[in-house]
Parts: sequence; structure tokens; C-alpha cells
Amino acid sequence: AALDETKLHNVFVFPPKSMEEGQFWEALKAELARTNKSGALQWTNVVLCVHGFCNTFEFAAARLGKMVWDMGYPGVPLLYSWPASCNYPKSAEMATDEFEVATFTHFLEKLAVVAGQSGARRLQLLAHSRGNELLLRAAYRLKEKNSPLKLDDLVLAAPDIHRHEFRDKYADLLIERAKRITLYVSEADWALRLRTVFSREPRLGRIRTGETPFTKDGIQTIDASGVSEFFGLNHDYHVRLEGITDLRALLVDGLSASERAKKGLLKPSLQGPQEWFLLNRILTGSHDFLPSFYPN
Repeated sequence: AALDETKLHNVFVFPPKSMEEGQFWEALKAELARTNKSGALQWTNVVLCVHGFCNTFEFAAARLGKMVWDMGYPGVPLLYSWPASCNYPKSAEMATDEFEVATFTHFLEKLAVVAGQSGARRLQLLAHSRGNELLLRAAYRLKEKNSPLKLDDLVLAAPDIHRHEFRDKYADLLIERAKRITLYVSEADWALRLRTVFSREPRLGRIRTGETPFTKDGIQTIDASGVSEFFGLNHDYHVRLEGITDLRALLVDGLSASERAKKGLLKPSLQGPQEWFLLNRILTGSHDFLPSFYPN
């Protein structure tokens, strides 16, 4: 797989350095202003990742570092870490905590300003699992503030959020905030299957047996059920070989779902133009369009 979680110890995370808020933004401006030998900006993109449930800062940072390396990401990666303890009730509460939501909303607004002033071409955001709850709450607050914030790409990976609440309350809010939205879902996501059993609430990131995934104009839904592992929770398929290759085509090369289908990464669904299947590259035997450091 593109990301072997058992080898994350090979990714070295430097000890965190505390900064005042102003220092952080100045450091980000300096990084975005870095130029190459020809005088052009070295970084063209900014991607902000929000981790999910039961992630330490160190683990989330290592995973992000490995993910952007596998994608060959031409930009500045940022991690937004929140108190996501392994105590699920407590973690669930923190994702909706007013202070956490207000802090994240402020961070998003400031990031958009700094990225725009620094000449970044794309501002992208990827939220995984329970981190999507924090994102939704922030989107609602941005609407209340009449914020002009706009994202180029928004990726909802295995979102652990209420499916009907997303449909009725949040989907249109996100469509207003992002030029392109990609939703990754799976029937084989055991983490969300267990979550559904305990909460008795349908989760956006899980396709229940006999049902079709959530689709809506303005959102490209990617069904990753076919790339599940025999062992494992199948909750982090976005950082496995097929997922990371599709993310590279989406976030680095800027390809739409139909363009990625032409590359052999996706297959269109008969259900409609907003649904696609993520192809299992081992079963299809297709190894084209992989990053150069993947062996053919």
C-alpha cells in the first residue's frame, strides 16, 4: 500500500515548537514566499488536513507527512489538530465544542487571507472521519458571519457525520464554500459500521447494504468499497495505494472525476453522473498514472 501504517516510525516528526499566533502566520507567509532558482514561487498550493477520532498530534503529523510525500504535493501542508481522544463520547463532544469550532473557524478565515496574499493558486482542505464534524460546524459559523472564504478543493474522507443532517443542513453550505467537493465513502468501512450500530444513526461515509451512497449536484461521490482490505477497519482507504493515487490526481493535477476515469483511476456509476467507483489497481492490473516512486 502507499502508506504502511506499521512503518510510520520511519517518518520523523520534529518536536513541536510553540509560537504566538502572529509568529505562525509570519512563518507561513515566509514559506509561501519561497522561490526556486528561476525566481518563481516554489509552492503553488496549500492543503489543510483535519484528522479524525483517536489521533495523537504525532501520529496525525506523521501520516500527513507521508501522505504529501506519496502525492508529491507541490505546496505547503498544514495539520489542524484538535482534542480527538480515544474516548468516543468525549471526542464526539470536542468536535462540536463551541470553543473548538470558533478557533477552527478563525483559523480558516486567516488561512484564506494569508494564502491569497501570498499568491497561492489553490487552497485545499481534507477532513477525515470525525474531523468532518468540526468542518461542518465551522461552515455554519462562516455563513452566520457572511465570510467570503472560498476553497478550491474540499475532500470529505470517510466522514463520521449524520447522513441526513448533512443532506438537510450542511451540503448546500459546503457547495457555496468550495469550487469542487469530493466525498469518499465505502460499504466496507467497519469503523463507521460499528459507529452506526452504537449510535443507530446513518453515517455519511458508510454505504449501508442495499442502499446507494449519498449523491448531490455539486459533490462528486467516490465509492471506495472495492479497494477494501481483507483485514482492517477500512476507514483510512484515502491514504492507501488507490486512494492516495486518486488524491494525487485530484489535488496535485487538478483532474475532475471524469478525467480521472479516463486515466483508469475511477469507473462511472450507472446511478448517475455524480457517483464514481474507485478501482482496485491490483484486480485491474493497471499501474499507469502511479507516482514515479511506485514500482510497476
